[in-house]
Formats: sequence, structure tokens, C-alpha cells
Amino acid sequence: MKFFYLKITSFPFMLTLCIISAAQAQTLELVKEINTTSTSNSFPFDFNVVNNTLFFLAQGNSGTYGLWITTGTAASTEMISPATGPLNNIPDIIPYKNKVYFQYNTTGNDYELWQSDGTVGGTTLFDDIYPGSTGSYPTGFTVANSKLFFMANDATGNNNLYVSDGTVAGTIRLKAGISLFNGNADFAVLNNDIYFTSDNGSGMGYGLWKSDGTVAGTVLVDGSIGATGGKTVLNNKLYFSADDGIHGSELWVTDGTLSGTNLVKNLLADMPSEDIYGNGSPFAMTVYNNKLYFTATGDSVGAELFVSDGTSAGTHIVKDIYPGNTGSDPSFKVVYNGFLYFTAGGVDSAGLYRTDGTAAGTISVKPGIFNGKFPAINDGLLYIIANNDDQLFQSDGTMAGTLPIQLTNTSNPVSSLSADSRFQLYNGFVYLCAENNDLTVGYELCRISATLLPLHLVSFTGKTDGSNDILNWVTANEVNTASFTIEKSADGRLFTIAGKVQSAAAKALTTSYNYTYPSVNNPSGFYRLQMVDKDGKFTYSNIIQLKRDIKHNITAAYNTANKLVTITNSSNAACNWQLISMNGALVKQGNSTDALITINTSGFAAGTYIISCKALNETVSTRMIIY
Repeated sequence: MKFFYLKITSFPFMLTLCIISAAQAQTLELVKEINTTSTSNSFPFDFNVVNNTLFFLAQGNSGTYGLWITTGTAASTEMISPATGPLNNIPDIIPYKNKVYFQYNTTGNDYELWQSDGTVGGTTLFDDIYPGSTGSYPTGFTVANSKLFFMANDATGNNNLYVSDGTVAGTIRLKAGISLFNGNADFAVLNNDIYFTSDNGSGMGYGLWKSDGTVAGTVLVDGSIGATGGKTVLNNKLYFSADDGIHGSELWVTDGTLSGTNLVKNLLADMPSEDIYGNGSPFAMTVYNNKLYFTATGDSVGAELFVSDGTSAGTHIVKDIYPGNTGSDPSFKVVYNGFLYFTAGGVDSAGLYRTDGTAAGTISVKPGIFNGKFPAINDGLLYIIANNDDQLFQSDGTMAGTLPIQLTNTSNPVSSLSADSRFQLYNGFVYLCAENNDLTVGYELCRISATLLPLHLVSFTGKTDGSNDILNWVTANEVNTASFTIEKSADGRLFTIAGKVQSAAAKALTTSYNYTYPSVNNPSGFYRLQMVDKDGKFTYSNIIQLKRDIKHNITAAYNTANKLVTITNSSNAACNWQLISMNGALVKQGNSTDALITINTSGFAAGTYIISCKALNETVSTRMIIY
């Protein structure tokens, strides 16, 4: 008697993990829902820390933007400015001498200069600069030389330069008819002097001025130029864009003297004979590796990334990312992990870039992030607000590590508003204006915690043993670990809880754990560990897959003595079988729940056949020779 079987190959499988370093766990927390009305948005912004208290502006239920404070709890989050005044009545605040100063409007005095020490009683009108109901509208707050500078209007409607030492008596007007560099919200500062544009002394045109906070020290630097934008200090000099009436808006530099105020380079050529004056219009200036990086338009290129060492020869384009006259317009820049990161636009070129200052070293990090801003860097992560629905991204500087912010307590997107003033590092958290479907109703005051779990996972392995899956893992430095949750998946994507193991709380250098999961009739499985800290924070191991020998519930054999094919069906379920010739023709088929199924092959032509048997989720095909 001979039996012929189809050989089925199977193997036990064991996978070993690489070492995982201490993992970062981020959570998004709602500090307080400030606006509880149907508008559902408080839009907190202009975060500033004074006396270990976080000050900010937000829209309450009244629809008015007021001055708020918090120390990180819902109970400590309160509005401290009066609840009267028109909508949007505080545009910005500035810290100065342990207080914040701001423009505010209440019945009777219109928009004037206010101050706050962080209490309701200490939030008061500081100085009624333009007495009466008209208001002086103070703006452009800047601290320099231990003084507070700002602009305020007089009866003529002109902007006047004021300075204050924090007292009403020490708040004086320095000059009339002044303005900030175009596009700036505050004054440029160099060596404790502020810089601005004003009448050049001739009664016509605008010149570059500076002030040290005294009337005598408010002087004209260069009467031939009017600053038009930008402002960055490099090597004790102030760089800015200016127009001298000859070259258009180009890159200039000053050391605070007339002789030290010069055109660095005419980036876009002029054609005076045709009355055409090019505007390189440098802006978005950033210092990196002791050089000035900025965005400008040059000859034959649109707005692209330029670099300058302060000389004309050392001022040039870094890379033409989007060739042509349109340009990639890299508007926002940040220094991170030894590189200068920026976002750029243009067809087929929009995304996150980085540069080391060379054309070859200027590369795309992540396509598809449009007009991103960089509001914060915390715990080694760069945060990016992308103009893709204001979605919040995180980045470690790599393509794979640049993705929507990864949080352990929500998988839904997090949105913020595209302004740096809506983020602030405070007491180990990143406070921000955020919206998330799981945690907030509209844009509210939130914070991101980014801490390192003290657990160090040395290894995570698994093996099969009969009908069991045996998992083993080794840890080190269990400082604050509470438990391990074992999660299982059939496809490696959707996980369910398979079991839980409490931390041994051992002080040994390493601690070993094991867990056995019965996995009968399961040919393979995916596992991961959720490692939970005592404060509720958690992180995951990476995933391992286990495979096992398949012990078939169905076998088939051919007995040459009685010419019978016998199917052993130990599954006790309906077995569908087919006998197929080698040319693919169906010879015979049937269905039975019997434990032993016999098929008479008398009269069959001698040859090779395939018997296919299916019961439950198992299908076994056996090749046999019938003669």
C-alpha cells in the first residue's frame, strides 16, 4: 500500500527588534474653552510671559478681544481687562518692567496706553496721551535702551515718536511725523538705538533716523534714503531695504553713521535712460552661519533665496528653485539642527527646504507644505504651520520625519492660525491657539506636552510554541513605568488589546518580561507593546510578526489496493472537495461533513490528479498518482 501526499512547507518564525531609544510622547491638552458661545472661537494670540504668568489676547463670550492670563490651568485662566469697549480692541501687547503695555479702549477715553501687572485691579489706563474721546492709538511697541518706544497720534493725525520709562512723567514725545519700516510692526534696533523713517530735515522726502530715547539723541542718519522694509542685525550692523531714488528698493546697511550707511548691492538692474528702476525688494531677513539670508528679486530670477556677507561681491543668489520671473518666494525661515529651513512655492516645487548656504546643499525636505511658518522649536522638534488648512506639522529635519503632528491622545488633524504670536514656550509646554475635533470646539487655548518617557526598551521578541504565541521583552531604566499593554492585529494595522502586564518596578539595570497568548488556528499574528507611564503618558514599541507551522485539519491519501481516495476531515465542518485531472478538467466533486470521506476511483484513467479540499477557512491541495 502506498500513500502519496503533497508536501507542504512551513516554518517557525522569530523576529528580534533593534534597540529603541527613549521615546517622545506628545499630547494636546485643552487648557480652557474661553469662548463658549455659538461662535466657538476665542482665537488666543500674542502670548507673552511676565513674572511667570502667561499673558495673551483672546475673544471671550462678549465678542471682545481682552487681556487674559493663565498659569496653565482652567481655573487660573481669566480675563483681567475691563469687559467694555468695541470689538477687536487690543491689537498687541508688549512686556516692559514686569508689566505688559497695550492699546485699549473704554468708554470715555477711546484707544490709549494701558498697563497691567497681571491682576484685575492692576490693569489700568497708564497715560491719556491724546486727552478726550478721540484716542492716540499707540502702536509699534519696542523696548530698547531700557525704555519703551511707541508711536501715537496727535490732533493732526500724524504719527509721533514717544518714549516712556514706565512713569507718566517720564513719557514724552520725541519727534513728529515718523513711520516704521514698511511692513514691520515694530522699530529696528541696533546698539540700543531704534531706527525709523521720517522727514529728512528739508521738509520733503524721508530719511533714515535713529533715537536713543532722548530729544537730543533723536537724529538723522542719512537724509537720502527711505527705509522700505526688512531689518536684521549682523556683525553690529543693521541690514534693511531702502530706496535712495536712484536704485529702487535694494539692500542697504548702516552702522549708525552717515559714512557707514551704504548700498550693499543693486540686486535688480536699473535703466535710468528709460526711467525704469528695478526693485530687488529684499525681505524676510535671517542670520545663519554669520551671513545674511533673505528673499529678493534679481536679474533674470523671481523672488528667490539670496545670501550676503555684507559686501557686493559676497551678495548673490543661493539657488534658483523655481526658474523664471515668478520665483519660489521663500518667505519664512528658521535655523534648526545646523541648517537654514524655509518654505518655498512655485509649480512642482512648493514645500519645505533646507540649505547649508550652497546651491548643492539646498534641497527639498518635504514637498506639499505650502507657505509654512515656524512658530516654535521644542524638545528637538520643529513645528510648522502649513497653509494646507493651517494644519500643524512636526519635523525632525528629514522627509520621513516631517508629517502632521503626532499625538498620543488624538489621531485627528490639529490646526492653528498662521502667526508666530500664537505659540509660546512656557513652563515646559508649548501653548498655542489650536483646533482639534476630539479636544476643542473651535480655536481655543491649548498646550502641547512633549516629554521623554524614562523607559528604555532594550528588546522585544516573539516565537511560536504549539498553539501559543510567546512574547518576551527586556527593559532598562524603569523610572516611572506603570504597565505594558499587549496589542494584537491580524493585518498589522488595526490592533486590539490582547493582555496587560504590570511593571515590576525593579531597580535592576535590566528587567525581563514575558507574556503567552493562545493563538489556536491562527497561522500568523502581529504584536506591539503600549508602554504606559504612571502619569498616563505612553508610547509604542515597533511591530513584530509571528508565523507558525500550519497543522492541517484536512488530509487526503490514495490507497492503491482498493482504488479509494480517503479524506480525513477532523474539522467536523462541511468539506467541499474536487478531483481534478492534470489538464484542469473537473473529474468529480462532492460535499460532506463526515470525518472520513471516501472517493471510488475505479475506472479512472491512470495518471496524476489533484484533490482539493476546503473546510472552514482552510484549503489543502494534494497531488496523487492513480493507477
